[in-house]
Formats: sequence, structure tokens, C-alpha cells
Amino acid sequence: MYSILIAEDEELERKGLRFTLEQDRRFNIIGEAATGREAVEMAEKYKPDIILLDIKMPGIDGLQAGKIIREKLPEAELIILTAYGKFSYSRQAIRIRAADYLLKPVRPQELLDSLEKIINRLKNKKEAEETLVPPSFIPYKEEEELIEEIKLANLNNIKPVIEKISKVINTRINRPTEEILKSLAYELIILTSRAAISGGADPEQVAELKKKTVLNLKNSKISGRFLEWVEDMIRGFVTLITENWGSGSNSLIDMAKNYINQNYQKSLTLDQVASFTHLNPSYFSRYFKEKTNMNFVEYLTRLRLEKSKELLLSSKLTVDKIALKTGFRSNSYFTSVFKKYEGITPTEFRTTYGQKNL
Repeated sequence: MYSILIAEDEELERKGLRFTLEQDRRFNIIGEAATGREAVEMAEKYKPDIILLDIKMPGIDGLQAGKIIREKLPEAELIILTAYGKFSYSRQAIRIRAADYLLKPVRPQELLDSLEKIINRLKNKKEAEETLVPPSFIPYKEEEELIEEIKLANLNNIKPVIEKISKVINTRINRPTEEILKSLAYELIILTSRAAISGGADPEQVAELKKKTVLNLKNSKISGRFLEWVEDMIRGFVTLITENWGSGSNSLIDMAKNYINQNYQKSLTLDQVASFTHLNPSYFSRYFKEKTNMNFVEYLTRLRLEKSKELLLSSKLTVDKIALKTGFRSNSYFTSVFKKYEGITPTEFRTTYGQKNL
């Protein structure tokens, strides 16, 4: 019997899901959560095999809850429920390794089909454990780190992560066999291909390279050159990311800048921009500074100042209104920042340079 946790804030939806599951004796519903926080607490307490997670819930949403649950229960199977289109949140869901995405209202047969696939996967994991072959080799922390570096196409930082993964495997398994190394390599191919798509690579190109790479793995012997093989494999997928960036609009930095340019008037945070680019905030912060030679706050401040100068010279809006219109929380703060960067106040700037442009 497989234990299931239902996390859905709408009572009617929860009842419908429960009714469908209760028709199959293989499932045991261990609880129902109406908020993301409840889902995390119940998952940690009952450790279910499968969790149905609605994206939109009060407090922390399903994706945030899923990330926390994934850290605590790396083996749990997650099914994302969304009313916003099956692939709307696919990039974020990749990061928490969701097993499936179902569109609400969930049709009973669609849910059962999804669960059938998960059951088969769980059976395969159990068989793997019985033959002493671990179902998952990569520690969660290193997996998350590797995903972020692949999405950033940062080859220099990818090698140390792979080396850490290799050390962990050698610690867990004394002298890994060719079969175990190939299982690990296959797991890395899946992880890398998903990260490449999330990083901006063309899905069709990724699928084609994935097929070729799996075939290469089947026909190769990687004992004694495991790290070299993995580095070459990842380099191929990273190339697809950078080639797609070359078209301009797919660059993560371009994406971030465009988002900032469109939202600088609002109370914008680094976490919001990082979420838009589907990167961990700490990785995004480091990568943004590396590529722009300034941190996020400085970039945003300079952009707001440039927009404010345009308005000071081209409009008759008061300094108060210009401050609010360009994202500064008050006239006094705006004036303080403006003087720090420009050496004069906004009013002095308008008087001096506005007259010259008449």
C-alpha cells in the first residue's frame, strides 16, 4: 500500500481527490493539508510515498512547500496540481523534481494514470534496493548545486561539484562497479538535460543530444575515466544553452535586465528577479555581479536614477511624484540617493541642466 498526502486549499477539490483515491485499495490517504505550511509539517511527520501539491495555497505556495519537502524527503514523489496550464510552472517544478503536473480540475483517470507510472517507478526503486544498487546516487545538496551551475553554463564551477559527487559515491560504495557508474552517469544525463532546458536550451536539441548521449553511454566503458566522461557530457548540454543565449533574448542576464527595466517603479527585490530567471537567489546574485560588474541593488538604483533624470528634464512633475514614479520610497530618500551619485539634488539638477536644454 502507498501512502498519499493531499495538499489542496479548496475543500471541494480535496473531497474529489480523496474520493478518486479511495476507490483504489493500493492507496492510503494519511492526511489532508489546506496550506503549504501544513503540507510541510504533515509530510515531515508522516513521510508519505506520494504528495499531491496544489501550486496556489495560502502562505507558502506549493512550489515553495515542495522545495522544503524535497530537502526533508528526497525520495517522496510529488505531483503538482495547477489551474494555470500544465507547463506554466515547469521550470520551477523541475527544481523540485516533480513526477507530474496535472491541470485542475483533475480528471480521475488522469490522476490514476499518473499514479500508475509512479507506482511502477517505486517498484523499480525497491527492486534496485534489493539488488544492492542504490536508486539514487546524487546527494540533494550537490544535485541542487550542479543544476544551478549548469543553468548558468558555468563550466569552471561544474567540475568541482562533479568531483564532490564522485567522492560521496566512493565513500558510500567501495570500488563502484561499471554497472553502478553507468547508473550514476544515466542519472546525471537526466539531471543535466532538465537543467539545460531550464537554462534556456532548445528542448528539441536537448532531446536529440540526450538520445545520442545515452547511446554513447551504452556502448562505452567509463570505469577509470568517469569524471572525464561526465565533464564531456555536461559540456555538450551547456553548449546548447550558450548557443541559444547567442540569439539574445534567451540570455539569463538579458532576461533579468528586461524584467528589472519593466518593474523598476515597483518595490523590486533580488528574490523576485531570481525567481523570474528560475535561479537560486544566491546564485543569481553572484552571477549578476559577475556579468554586469555591479550588484543587483546598485544596478537597480542606477536605473532608477537615469529614469528620474529623464523625467526631471522632460516633464513638469514634482520631485515628489518623480521619486514615487521611479521606485524611490520617499522624496527624502530619493534626494539623498540622487545627491550621493550625482553630487547635487534633483531640484538643482533640473534647474541646471533643464535650462541648458531649453
